[in-house]
Amino acid sequence: MKVGIIGIGHLGFALAEGYARAGMARDLIVSPRGREKASLLRATHGIRVADDNADVVRNSDVVIIATRPGDVISTVRLLPWRDGQVLISAAAGITAGALRGAAAPADAARAMPVLASRYGESAIPLYPDIEKAKEALSPLGRVTPIKDEDAFSAASALGGWFGWLFALTGETADILIESGVEKAAARKVTADMMRAAGAMIAETPEKDPRETLGQLATPGGITEAGIKTLQDGDAFKPWRDAMAAATARLQALGRSGD
Repeated sequence: MKVGIIGIGHLGFALAEGYARAGMARDLIVSPRGREKASLLRATHGIRVADDNADVVRNSDVVIIATRPGDVISTVRLLPWRDGQVLISAAAGITAGALRGAAAPADAARAMPVLASRYGESAIPLYPDIEKAKEALSPLGRVTPIKDEDAFSAASALGGWFGWLFALTGETADILIESGVEKAAARKVTADMMRAAGAMIAETPEKDPRETLGQLATPGGITEAGIKTLQDGDAFKPWRDAMAAATARLQALGRSGD
């Protein structure tokens, strides 16, 4: 499968590096936009840099567009799309219908990969569940098809949540550092603990994670003491408020790209 990427900013660069790490450098073509990063991809991984966006489309089975939301439709429109191709938008807020209209006769999907794609570790919500899109994204991480577009839009707010976890990890690691743990060790063990919790939750997604918390919070233990402090301080409400703010921002970005 030949994959093209239009828009080599921070995310597009991470996607390209993820494909290269997965051994797909020869199957990849990237747009010249972001020429410095595109040139680095060519020099480092031997990835082909296209002459222009039309060259990307002509030489790809699947094209991922990772430009700003307001630029997506104008960039996609009038490119030489063909039947059997799939356009995947990694930009927030642009509906699948608008993408299909701009890229006809190609099919179109929405996805929300994050910078962890560089390591093949991204969580990737996808709508709709197009097999070719899922196959193209799989080297970048774990793809989860979402059944309807409104639900996908809600799941897209996790792109912000991903960023907030860096703040949470930093705050937690700082507590360890202040207690004498070496900086790199503090950050690594904190991140590994988050990874461990994520692995348990992902292994049994039908189970409410709070059931596992109930098993961990033994009477008089450290988990119980900490979770009670968080609950007494209503610590989860700001996270809900942050998700609501991210969702509202996604809606605004979608309107700007109409």
